[in-house]
Amino acid sequence: MVKFFLSIWCALIGAFFTFPGLRVSKMHFDAIKYSANDRIALVLLNLSFISPLFVILLWVKPIARNYLTVKTWSSRGAIMSSDSFETTRIIVILVVIGLRAFLTRRYLQSYLNIAPQKLTLMKKEKGRITNVDLQKLIARVFHYLCVVTLQYISPLFICLFMTLIMKTLGNYSWITLWSTGYAETPAVPTIIDEESGPNMTLALLRNVFNPIVLRGLTGFMVWWLCSVWFTTSAIGFVYHSYFL
Repeated sequence: MVKFFLSIWCALIGAFFTFPGLRVSKMHFDAIKYSANDRIALVLLNLSFISPLFVILLWVKPIARNYLTVKTWSSRGAIMSSDSFETTRIIVILVVIGLRAFLTRRYLQSYLNIAPQKLTLMKKEKGRITNVDLQKLIARVFHYLCVVTLQYISPLFICLFMTLIMKTLGNYSWITLWSTGYAETPAVPTIIDEESGPNMTLALLRNVFNPIVLRGLTGFMVWWLCSVWFTTSAIGFVYHSYFL
């Protein structure tokens, strides 16, 4: 039953992220074109675009977890503990979201530059156009800016909230990032009072949905959000680069 609802949730997220991903890819393509002379902006834009891929790779066990937490080095042993690795993943996601939020103005400006592009194309066309039609053409771009902003900001907030939910329900701690121990924190079972009535049902649910289960569930949700977020943007960028 859980897998069934997860599959429905994954399908809804995939459908919801399709148009925002395609929109971000178009804005990224235009932003790179307008920032051709600014190397710092180009680095930040490309890093922002590809950064969700780094988050996805952190969930690939042979690449990230085994290399950082299992493999032992002759000088210091394992690089970090399992809890520190989980906290590092959360911090990386927050950094990626912060970088995307930092470049919001540049991406939205690349969308607004569609208006002068349309004027340039219109000058090359034959025929006449009234001032009213010209104003409507330009105003249509600015009126749609609210929709474009939502398409850009909504995935950021969804990933941010789901990451914070994963941190809270999984009982992660920021302190574990600097811890030196490598022992796992065991899950403490909840003591059930058989005479408590409704409290017993709540305690049973807490035993079923313990932090270990919630870590796996919310971790998969965060991974799927980042995967769809990056995949739709990458497909859109390839489309705008080679087919338009």
